[in-house]
Amino acid sequence: MIYQGTTPTVTIAVKTSQLLVTDIVSLSLAFSGRTTIVKGLDDVVIDPVGNTVSYTLTEAETMALNAFDVIYQLRAEDKTGTVWATSRFATNGRAAVDKGLISV
Repeated sequence: MIYQGTTPTVTIAVKTSQLLVTDIVSLSLAFSGRTTIVKGLDDVVIDPVGNTVSYTLTEAETMALNAFDVIYQLRAEDKTGTVWATSRFATNGRAAVDKGLISV
């Protein structure tokens, strides 16, 4: 669940049989709701121990996303030029009563 106006961290576990996160040379992590937010390799945290990719959404980004349905997906390119994608993940959003930002 993603609450508008919060800063949740989304972590995607990648199967080591498919791709080692240390082999990623570029990626696209896209969130789609009312708007689309796309993040790249420099925006995410790669954890080689857990073989995960994580991103913390900003307060403004969660406010921009749809309050009901949010879909996100990771696509990554490895050192050999192979492009791999996760399944699409769907989560519920929850609307904020106050649509103003707390942090500036």
